[in-house]
Amino acid sequence: MFDKWQKILTPDQFEKELNNVVYNEIKPVIDKHEQALAKNGTGFYVGDKMTLADIHATISVPLLNHKGILMSKETHPHLFALHDKLSANETFQAEAKRYPPMS
Repeated sequence: MFDKWQKILTPDQFEKELNNVVYNEIKPVIDKHEQALAKNGTGFYVGDKMTLADIHATISVPLLNHKGILMSKETHPHLFALHDKLSANETFQAEAKRYPPMS
């Protein structure tokens, strides 16, 4: 999506539109995820065991944290704790190694 924008927008327009998407669309969703994890209180989204929702969030945290400015361990401690917990899980690590990093 952003590649297309870069081709048709000036650099200033692109930066303005990117900031709009990041702060007005992505950040509110990230904040809701933090709230959901805090509300459950177990460190997971549902119950007290890893689910697909937890896996998806763990994979998404680095992808959505545009330039490292949307979230930190201080502002979103539950998301980062989940990310750290699953990233340390041997099964999760083995599965993640099956897929090459996106370039």
